[in-house]
Amino acid sequence: MVAGFSEIHRKHFPQVEQTLSEEVLLVSSMPCFHLAPQYILLGVAEALVTPSCSLLSFWLVPERIRGISMHFLTLFNGAGCFMGAFFVQTSHAGTQGNWFPHLLHEGKLERFFFFLASLMMVNTLGFWTIAHRYSNLNQEYTSEFRGRLSEEKEVFLKHDKVIEHYGSVLDHSSILSPMETT
Repeated sequence: MVAGFSEIHRKHFPQVEQTLSEEVLLVSSMPCFHLAPQYILLGVAEALVTPSCSLLSFWLVPERIRGISMHFLTLFNGAGCFMGAFFVQTSHAGTQGNWFPHLLHEGKLERFFFFLASLMMVNTLGFWTIAHRYSNLNQEYTSEFRGRLSEEKEVFLKHDKVIEHYGSVLDHSSILSPMETT
């Protein structure tokens, strides 16, 4: 959304000529620090999303397949880059170059940014509707296992005979000779 509003703001600045590799280009006279909010938001997003995805995929996956999980995370990060390029090409073809003409000042790039923001909103709403069903199975099984251990411990402590029998079994020597155990 910020990128869309920034694009609308950029169009209010007059164009100036700039020479680049002996070619004269028409560029916006908007100062570059007006783009700072976009770059700050992009940097914050990268700084928060990438490590949190890595952390979640590392924690919530069983230890024996963590390597595979991290490879799939990398694969889907790359697929996201291709999906972004697909959205750009699709919007360019679907609007006959109206959103992405050769001269960006003549285009409607803000519509593309608002389109991306609407896709992100749909994604967020979809995630929000199914997120309440998530439960950390690792935590549930761990607490259930610990609960069972404490219950069994209470049972053993209540019965002195079980403890005496357990102690007497440990006091007996091994049937095997020292030579056989090594």
